[in-house]
Amino acid sequence: MKGLTKQEAIDELDELGIAYTMKGENSASVAADVVIGTNPAAGKTILSGESLTVRLSEGAKTVKVPPLIGLTEAQAVQALSTAGLTADMRRGQSNAKQGQVYDSSPDVGTSVASGSTVTVYLPADKPQVETVNLPNFIGMGSTDARTALRNLGLYARFEERPSEVAGQGVVIDQNPREGTAVAKGLTVVLFISSGPSPTDFPTDSATDVPTDDPFGN
Repeated sequence: MKGLTKQEAIDELDELGIAYTMKGENSASVAADVVIGTNPAAGKTILSGESLTVRLSEGAKTVKVPPLIGLTEAQAVQALSTAGLTADMRRGQSNAKQGQVYDSSPDVGTSVASGSTVTVYLPADKPQVETVNLPNFIGMGSTDARTALRNLGLYARFEERPSEVAGQGVVIDQNPREGTAVAKGLTVVLFISSGPSPTDFPTDSATDVPTDDPFGN
């Protein structure tokens, strides 16, 4: 009878006049409402008046995906194992807290066959940012300062400011300041001297020059 559907088994047993009881049990390999086997097993003798137990598949046992969001990888694996499930850990792009589950497939609360695999998503590891400490560029020429920044993996942007003491093209200030730790690839603003501020000299106002007036005015 193994492999017969429930109705096929009933029809055959009724035709043979054999008493029977149906006993349901979970099976991951046999579809629901299909006979797994009998007790006594096929080929065994059954006495008159005895009842045959038909083991009928109820399909795979189902369980619900447990809460996983916010758990660590180890906690998620343990939660799934306790529920009779296995974990497939994946890394994805997310702003969620590093090391914590942010999604799963199937979703939490979904009924799945026992022994199924649940895909669990953790944020991808963020790349380490390499930093450098800024030296002092004040007093350097703009060309030397630019070269020094490039050697550090940084970029320069120059802004001119008048200075009464520094020669033209000399760095007089910087942002960020010396000693600041910055990520490589950052642009550093260097303020360079444009020379002294232009001075406005006063001009003489026009004055009347006395002249001889032949008409006596």
